[in-house]
Amino acid sequence: MGGKGKNYERVYKLAEEIIKRGMDINFSIQCRVNDVDKELFSILKKAGLKRVFLGVESGSQTVLDRFKKDVSVEDNIKALKILNDLDLYISMGFIMFDPHINFKELSENISFINNAVKLIGKERLDYYPVSRLLPLAGTEVERDMKEKGLYKGNSLNYNYEFDDKTIGFIYNLSHSVYNLVGNLKSRFKGSSDINTKWIKR
Repeated sequence: MGGKGKNYERVYKLAEEIIKRGMDINFSIQCRVNDVDKELFSILKKAGLKRVFLGVESGSQTVLDRFKKDVSVEDNIKALKILNDLDLYISMGFIMFDPHINFKELSENISFINNAVKLIGKERLDYYPVSRLLPLAGTEVERDMKEKGLYKGNSLNYNYEFDDKTIGFIYNLSHSVYNLVGNLKSRFKGSSDINTKWIKR
């Protein structure tokens, strides 16, 4: 949406029109953390907003800077607090691992996730805890990995190594365990899916 410029005004007027016409709809949106404004999202909720796909990406400032996000950890926290206060469902884009991450940054990411869960609760917060940075074809990330010899395979079937081999081992182990536990839970208990739960509210 892009802050309080023309896009902000257009979205605000759209929400006003939905309310004015008495349209009974539920919808979701995708945005950056610096798009989250209390006034705007309050009227969006009145118009039917139920769920926000929020690009948080990291709880470490050095990682955010490396990703060139041009936001701070404080911006991330502020956005989550606003959405939580509005009782909205949040699907959080988060990258726990990247090829250059160190133990301090990984610890900051874990701490951020734990605090987010405490703030919002598991019922309204969706995220993938063992996600890693994707080297999409043609991106700077892909070029960087190839130049440093980290990239393996091709665009359709790729893998990569981490600068720190121990972190690489942690990622591979945690990813395998998470998928195994998730499969077992869905098989024996069924899954409570936030992807449909937010619609039924």
